Amino acid sequence: MTARVKAGAGWLIGSVLAAWVVVPCYAGESSAKAQPVTIGPDGFLRIGGRPHFPIGLYSATRFPELARAGFTAVHSYAVVTGDADTPTNATDARLQTLLDSAASNGLRMKVELPRLAVEQAKWEQVRRRIERFRDHPGLLCWGSEERVARGRAPLENVCALYRLVRELDPHHPFVLGDTRDVIKNLQKDRRLFFPDDCMDVGIWWWYPIPLRAAQTNLLEGSEAAELLLQPPSWLTTTLSKKPLWIAIQAYQKPQQDARFPTPAEYRCMAYLSLINGVKGLWFYTGSGQRDWQGKPAGLLNKPVEAHWDYVQQLVRELRELEPVIVAESATAEFKLASTNAPVEFAARKRGGVRYLFAANKSGRPQQVRFQSRALATGAVSVLYESHRVAPRDGVLFDELPPLGARVYRIE
Repeated sequence: MTARVKAGAGWLIGSVLAAWVVVPCYAGESSAKAQPVTIGPDGFLRIGGRPHFPIGLYSATRFPELARAGFTAVHSYAVVTGDADTPTNATDARLQTLLDSAASNGLRMKVELPRLAVEQAKWEQVRRRIERFRDHPGLLCWGSEERVARGRAPLENVCALYRLVRELDPHHPFVLGDTRDVIKNLQKDRRLFFPDDCMDVGIWWWYPIPLRAAQTNLLEGSEAAELLLQPPSWLTTTLSKKPLWIAIQAYQKPQQDARFPTPAEYRCMAYLSLINGVKGLWFYTGSGQRDWQGKPAGLLNKPVEAHWDYVQQLVRELRELEPVIVAESATAEFKLASTNAPVEFAARKRGGVRYLFAANKSGRPQQVRFQSRALATGAVSVLYESHRVAPRDGVLFDELPPLGARVYRIE
């Protein structure tokens, strides 16, 4: 819309061109699109009052395909740039198209706020983006990434950004992919990694493939782990009281011997993340990452080499398990007798059924023995694979394959 102001004699005093958004209105609360995205006391999102475990893909564009695969959330680096001095960010038109497409495909978008504006504390542009899109049915949450970790902005800017989001849009959370200090100052102790006062949810990265004993790159969330698929310490040792999400590796690094994760590694990373309490899971395809030959190296750039068919299968599996993932914890009801085995587990309780997640972090088979009163009388099945187990006297014996992750259903 163009607005023109004229004097009484018809002289043009000034004009302004502005984008307007038609906000859909719904009767009552009958439509999930009209309802806010909130965070429940268990740390999981609530959309339309229902617990939700977001499964997302970074650098996403093929929305119909992602929706069919079971993804619920998307992100785009195409909307993070733009001169901070303009009242409206240059990528807002692109963001409008992405949000429209996300909504029409039943997806929601994690919208990152303009990076230069955050770095320079130019809040008018940020304010306009939030006000324009806060009622869009395709919006999942607002976000910001690595401005402090890379030394591009002080923490004060991120805290001011968080306050602005809370002021303008209390109905969508602010998800922060950033640290309380530059990353080089968090080399050893990562318990106080996130600035809780400046976020509703924290997210960070885990890109460990290929495993290397001496590998440490904190911006990638990888740490030396003696060739175990060891979950990152920012997650396992955190003192944060806010919900945490994770973005696992779904791209090929630039070294000549680099590769994509195998299906077993994708699955093990996903279940180790669940076991360690994440409230959302993303597949990170990169922001223009290239392989050693300079070719684009994200999951969708090399679908065969990246095992895209299996990733879709895994996403559908996790989507089907959403009611279990967000259910009450039952981990205290189980005990792993072989405490030295490189195996982690967690359990959920939904109705009268228990679900036990177990993951082998090593490249060798591992014998496990779970004990629980629930195993004394319950029938046990293994989901998503043709594998049978039969507990005896409250003990479940099994062998987990290399990097194997299993879901046991105990009735």
